[in-house]
Amino acid sequence: MAHPGVHYDLTVGNGIVAPDGAERNAVLAISSTVTVNNKLTDTSMRASTSINFSGIKQFGRPEFDGQSFVSQCPIAPNSSFTYVLNTSDTAGTLLYRSGLSTQYSDGLRGPLIIYDPEDPHLDLYDVDDESTIIQLGEWYHGPSPPDMQSFRETGHIIIYDSGLINGVGRFVNGPDVPFPVFDVVPGTRYRLRLISNAPRAVFPFRIDQHNLTVIEADGFSVEPTEVESLELYPGKDGADNGIQSCSPPIRLVVSPLKDLRASYQVIKPVDNYWMRAFPRGGTQTNNPNLNATFSRAIVRYLGAPEVDPVTPMVNLTILHDAQLHPVVNPGSPGGPDAVPDLDLFINFTTGATETNPLDTWRVNDIAYVAPTLPTLFQILHNNDSFPVDSHVITVAPNALIQLTMPLGDDDGGHPMHLHGAAFDIIQPGDSGGVVNFVNPVRRDIVPIIGGTAIARFRMPAVGILHLHCHIIWHAEAASDFLIGLQLTFVTDPDGIRAAVNPRGDWDDLCPAYFALPPELQ
Repeated sequence: MAHPGVHYDLTVGNGIVAPDGAERNAVLAISSTVTVNNKLTDTSMRASTSINFSGIKQFGRPEFDGQSFVSQCPIAPNSSFTYVLNTSDTAGTLLYRSGLSTQYSDGLRGPLIIYDPEDPHLDLYDVDDESTIIQLGEWYHGPSPPDMQSFRETGHIIIYDSGLINGVGRFVNGPDVPFPVFDVVPGTRYRLRLISNAPRAVFPFRIDQHNLTVIEADGFSVEPTEVESLELYPGKDGADNGIQSCSPPIRLVVSPLKDLRASYQVIKPVDNYWMRAFPRGGTQTNNPNLNATFSRAIVRYLGAPEVDPVTPMVNLTILHDAQLHPVVNPGSPGGPDAVPDLDLFINFTTGATETNPLDTWRVNDIAYVAPTLPTLFQILHNNDSFPVDSHVITVAPNALIQLTMPLGDDDGGHPMHLHGAAFDIIQPGDSGGVVNFVNPVRRDIVPIIGGTAIARFRMPAVGILHLHCHIIWHAEAASDFLIGLQLTFVTDPDGIRAAVNPRGDWDDLCPAYFALPPELQ
């Protein structure tokens, strides 16, 4: 839990875990902090690291964004680096994760909660603590580097072995790991903070026989909106919900997607109810370990017997982004009459290329390749010329940017995430083409689903804003396998050099990293 002005230490190390009953070594955050101490030793996974605090804007301090090879070099083993986080204008259910390659699928991911004492929806819940944080994600029994190598050789993304709720799951023919249990007391309302830390899967979320009322999205309070179920795309930082149990009625304030709060109220008897979050994505039959329906938990009323629920699963209506409207400062930048300084059409393409016979993903026919030296490092060292595959777009300070993103060749569902700012999604992809400049949903992930999504945001006066697909396999790139759905917006380089002055230890990250043998990078 983050509090302004408080210092934390985050120690990253290896440890044996078995979230679904199958043991493997993983990359773990051993304690909560802002100073990252790298104690990684297992070279079957990435041994260097960086941390991205998703949802923290870092205005004027891009060197602390944490995305490797965009804003910094990775932190070498047996060294540390201190991130300074600007939380003055941010509150909500956020996510920290590794910013290096596929490392966060090996376990380096977790909740970042910033409480708001002036939350306009405080009257909708009574309990909001660690017990009401719900993390959804998938799990892989093997380390991610071999999985990525298999992807490079075959063009097929590895299928996960299980889905997890709060780090607990099951797989086919594995041990019967107990389902997580969320105990509720009649007459008490609980705010559930939902977080997707998934590298790939989409998680529909529901609690049987209960509606939800969304009250927050990605750190932005929204007008309370009642729905039956929600979907969390990869990297959605959280969702805040509340459960009010009366005896017999229960009211839940629930929310998924990136940072949502929701509440639902129905009259139900004291009993056990399934919380369901079945992962979706990829050809799941390619992994015989996976049964997506094992990804569930139990909501248990005080006085209910300690048995599994028997509530049936029925068809429900999913929340659409177009239903959400911000409470504070609604309206897209400049309103409907503003002409964007950059009106960028983003075309997602897939398929083989002349240089690569395997399936690839590209943005405007460019497959992103991470630069050898971070983009910010190059700018600060007076290099303003970038190769095409670094996909750097220079814009004016405070420029109004509009992105038009139609559904790609692969019917994608790409959750496009923006570091350093939030979108006003004036046309969600599933809105049927309806444009809203007055009170569009505001968030930092746009799922490209259904049709064409149109989003606007304003660049900061000084900044490096990285845009990428949050399906890590679509975003990750290497020189021998070009798949990168990524690009970077930068403001005037001279302005960045005048305003950004990183500490000496930031400058030292690159020499230390490149002095490492390959197995420790």
